[in-house]
Amino acid sequence: MTDDPAAFLNYFRSIQPRTCRDVVALPASAERWEPTVGDGENGWGISKIVHHIAESRVYFESAYTGNWWRYDWNPLNTQ
Repeated sequence: MTDDPAAFLNYFRSIQPRTCRDVVALPASAERWEPTVGDGENGWGISKIVHHIAESRVYFESAYTGNWWRYDWNPLNTQ
């Protein structure tokens, strides 16, 4: 791990295209998949995992750019 904000943001941005590619490649049925057992993060379904990936980008990037830890963003679809 690095404590250099620029290096972290460069790393974060470098993995974004691969993450988007992988999410887009998921079959439609993945949106409804959830594990049969599990508590906390171990119980998250695919849609919750993808949501977490999206929100973590905003959360960490805002902190590393000096805008504190933001958790007030609104996704396009909040169902």
